[in-house]
Amino acid sequence: MEEQRDIQRQHRQEASKYTYLIIALSVSAIAFSVQKTIDEPLLLRQIPLGLAVLSWAGSIFSGLKYIHKGQDILYTNNAYFEELKNNYLETGVNPIMNKVVTNTFREILEEKSLKASKYFNWQFGLFISGIVFFVIW
Repeated sequence: MEEQRDIQRQHRQEASKYTYLIIALSVSAIAFSVQKTIDEPLLLRQIPLGLAVLSWAGSIFSGLKYIHKGQDILYTNNAYFEELKNNYLETGVNPIMNKVVTNTFREILEEKSLKASKYFNWQFGLFISGIVFFVIW
């Protein structure tokens, strides 16, 4: 059981590092694009660059939402353990109540995890599309 927790903790840490890295790269790419075009007037040929900047901004947004959802999942997980502890203190070992609590929190956590994974995937996809638009530019 402890090994599983260590693996989950390590996975969470690596995903967070990856998310922060993509956010930093996206911010840097936007800054580089602005620096390269600061003295140029707006032209039609800059549309791909604008799409790249929008993609990187979307990547930043998705990364921040992923981090927020991750914190939300941890909070919900903590609330689950608190609820189990409170139920045990109030009613003793009550398998029916524990099953209801477990099922309810499992549904909530699955929904939140699905949303978090979507933001995680969107972050990478938007980052890569920003690179593609930048190369086209």
